[in-house]
Amino acid sequence: MRKVTHIKDLKPQTTDTVIGTGTTIEGKLQSNASIRVDGTVRGDIECKGDLYIGETAVLHSNVRASNIYHAGKIHGTVTTGGTLFVSDSGKIYGDLDVAKIQIAEGAVFEGTIIMKTEDGKAATQQQKTDRVKAVR
Repeated sequence: MRKVTHIKDLKPQTTDTVIGTGTTIEGKLQSNASIRVDGTVRGDIECKGDLYIGETAVLHSNVRASNIYHAGKIHGTVTTGGTLFVSDSGKIYGDLDVAKIQIAEGAVFEGTIIMKTEDGKAATQQQKTDRVKAVR
């Protein structure tokens, strides 16, 4: 697993679809490949590849992808069977249903986390009212 602290560390040429800064999309987005979002999306996103969310991106969406690299803002549920990487500029306002998570110091999260084991059973659940201790 690679450590992602800035979305700039990622290579945009590895994505098949790019939604650029200044672009707004309303409606459901589905892709069998990877997507990079730097604009605004209002509507659910389902991606069989990886989803890259840039620092300028604002999503009012429920998102689902293999792995998610996040540096912008998400208002909605985030689901991945892989890993959710949240950079220091990432903000999530909604629930997480993930297998693995990596959050950089400075990121913002408001919601509930459900982490599932490989067999699909919920391993832990963290409520937003509970205190999370930083691991150093």
